[in-house]
Amino acid sequence: IGESLSEHEEEPVVAVDNFQAGMELGRYAGNYARQHFEGNASLLDLTYYLANTQLRSRGFIEGLRQSAQRIEVILSLDAQSRFETAYQLTRDALTVHPEINMIFTINDITAWGAIQACIDLEIDPQRLAIFTFGLEGDTMREALITGKYCPAGLAMFPEVIGPVCIEAAIAAFNREPLPDKLITPHAVLSAENLREYYHRSETGWEIQWAKLRHEH
Repeated sequence: IGESLSEHEEEPVVAVDNFQAGMELGRYAGNYARQHFEGNASLLDLTYYLANTQLRSRGFIEGLRQSAQRIEVILSLDAQSRFETAYQLTRDALTVHPEINMIFTINDITAWGAIQACIDLEIDPQRLAIFTFGLEGDTMREALITGKYCPAGLAMFPEVIGPVCIEAAIAAFNREPLPDKLITPHAVLSAENLREYYHRSETGWEIQWAKLRHEH
């Protein structure tokens, strides 16, 4: 069970709805552009070749088109889901296209590479926003709290995947029917609502299970 089952396409997939989640984040980004960039979104899309990550990029761009006043996709580049590649592509893109004011990344490691490039280029955080799809670890959750470059991200809640897989395995063992896709929850998080879903402990950010159970 997982997001890549090309050799077992008949088996149920446990995954977030990549297109819908990306679109919700894109709508948020479009509204952010209205509030901070006079409605203009000049986008660098740091994507990846896999089907699920392509859906994230397409969903984000669709949501952005729905809510921003003017959008231009300056570049859409395969960052190979690597920090080093994302860093270099971001650095090169911003050097050639200083009009870029928004970056979408298909996962956290790509986002962190983009953020580090912006820091090294001394880009003003007030004129560029990075939106990540994932929020799977403490690094990007902390980035949300600081508010530097990353005003919001799409939380996939990886903590939920394990329990859902176990429930699906038990159902399969008992020969109960399963849907083709078991959709896991997602939410657009920012500094304003991060603590509704996670609380900071001595070991890092921990999920607020009561919040997810109430919503889903």
